[in-house]
Amino acid sequence: MKPCFLKFLKSNKGFSLVELIVVMIILAMLGGAVLSLVSSGGASYRKASDNLDAQQEARIAMSYINVKLRQNDRLGAVELVQREINESNVDVLKIEKPTGEYWWIYFYNGVLYERVGATFTGYVREAEIASVSGIALNDYEDNGSKGIEMRVDYFDGTEAKNLKQLIILRSGN
Repeated sequence: MKPCFLKFLKSNKGFSLVELIVVMIILAMLGGAVLSLVSSGGASYRKASDNLDAQQEARIAMSYINVKLRQNDRLGAVELVQREINESNVDVLKIEKPTGEYWWIYFYNGVLYERVGATFTGYVREAEIASVSGIALNDYEDNGSKGIEMRVDYFDGTEAKNLKQLIILRSGN
C-alpha cells in the first residue's frame, strides 16, 4: 500500500486556476500580517533605543557633575558663578583643582561642557560631556548644610523628563 502523497505526485493532475489564486491570496494576507508585525516591532525598538539613549545621556551628565564635586569637596573649592557666552549669561560650576587651575562646568545650547584653565575665557581645553535638554544648578543651604541642587532635563522621544539630585558638600562650602 503506497501513501496517498506519493500517488498524488505521480498523477498528472494539476491545480486549477481558482486553487492557485486562493493560495496566493492567503499567502499575501499572511505576508502582510508578518510585515506589519516586523514594522511595528522595529518602531518599538527605535523608540525604546531613543529613550534609553536620552536617559543615559542625562545620567552621564548627572554622574559627571556628582563625581567632580565629590572628588574636590574641600573648603573654598566649589562655587556656582555666572559667566557670559555669546551674550548669554550661563550658570557655571567652578571647581578648583588641586593644581590651582579650575574645572568650569556649564550647560550651553543643549550640551554640558567642561573647560579646564585658570580662567573661564583662558581655558586650556574644552570637552563636550553630554547632550541633554537642560541643566539647572542652584546653591542649597539648610540648617548649616550647604550643597548644590541639580536637575537634568531630557526628552525621551515622547515626553520631557528630568532627574534631580541634591549634593550636600562635606566641606560646607
